[in-house]
Amino acid sequence: MNKQLLPSASDQKFEDMTVMVSDSLITDMVADITTLRARLTEVEGERDELSLTFDLQWAAYQRAIQLWREKTGEELVLPDRADLCLWLFAELTQARADLAEMTEKARKYRVALFKTGCNDIFCVEFERDCGKCQTIAREVVKE
Repeated sequence: MNKQLLPSASDQKFEDMTVMVSDSLITDMVADITTLRARLTEVEGERDELSLTFDLQWAAYQRAIQLWREKTGEELVLPDRADLCLWLFAELTQARADLAEMTEKARKYRVALFKTGCNDIFCVEFERDCGKCQTIAREVVKE
């Protein structure tokens, strides 16, 4: 007797399942698959955005650590994140104070150049001394 001609029990089960699957069930399954694929695309986009955000934050953190190491000389130390943030804020505050001081010195320098009667545009705009106003302007900035 040839075994291939007789249906097996598993073949019969498969045929029964095929008969039970209706067109509406297939349509529902296709719709579900389409919905799941759309959601997968959406989730992948969210993942990529979060990954980019993480990468940007990590890179900024690494730059801050490198700056801290250069300023403190602690090459082999990983600073505590809170301490690092406080240190960065202190550095920012100092940089702003230095900028304000330099801006005020530049303002005084320009005023001094103006008071000397110097008409050389390069003296006023680029803070280059022409010789005529050099001594007076430098004395004002020292004050």
